[in-house]
Amino acid sequence: MCGRYSLAPDESKEIAQIVAEVQSRFGAASIHTGEIFPTNAAPVLLAEEQK
Repeated sequence: MCGRYSLAPDESKEIAQIVAEVQSRFGAASIHTGEIFPTNAAPVLLAEEQK
């Protein structure tokens, strides 16, 4: 099992906004899109409780 997945910002307006924000803060090369391999740095979304 490889563990690859795909990140396609063009399929979701919300994902596209998140990718654009990360790229503006950390540079365009900071986040991979398209096919993501296990050795690539990739974004992770975490759910947090509202306080």
